Amino acid sequence: MRQRGKDDVLPLVKLCISRGIGAAPAVFISVKTANGDLIDEVVFNRPTSLEDGPSSRTKTLDEDAISAITSYIELNLAETVQIDRLAEESRMSEYHFFRRFKATFGTSPYALITAIRLVWAKQLIIQTELRVDVVADYVGIQNVSYFRRQFRKRFNQTPAYFRQLKRASMSCHIDRCSSQKNSRN
Repeated sequence: MRQRGKDDVLPLVKLCISRGIGAAPAVFISVKTANGDLIDEVVFNRPTSLEDGPSSRTKTLDEDAISAITSYIELNLAETVQIDRLAEESRMSEYHFFRRFKATFGTSPYALITAIRLVWAKQLIIQTELRVDVVADYVGIQNVSYFRRQFRKRFNQTPAYFRQLKRASMSCHIDRCSSQKNSRN
């Protein structure tokens, strides 16, 4: 993995977690730039029955554990995030951590971290000219093939095609704005 230095100018992310209420409560994770601008939101629906996931008797993570996990993920998102470290941060065994995490978020820690990384990668693809393999490495996914598959699965487009569409969209917007400006003169 590439070492990040003090000269890196690529944005890091901040996470904000909120819980929905109601019959099928969801967990919303707002992925924001370091200065607080919203990049995107990731929504995880928590299981509501035995068929959907852990038993409703399984306790969820408390606010202190969620806060500790969030801080750890923010600091280490671009590196390898280990379940044992997340469990340690939340002060429980790996077994209980995994069960409570799944009961809280309705998904595994790996799936949640991958979703956050993909949102961050999407932002980097839009805002930078970095190659896809460099973006994948920057957000903590070393296997580029895996990164491309997961990106396509999440956003229904490959990273390269996504960048092409965004460029075309921005170019069209710029052309439209300049033609409107010229028509006013």
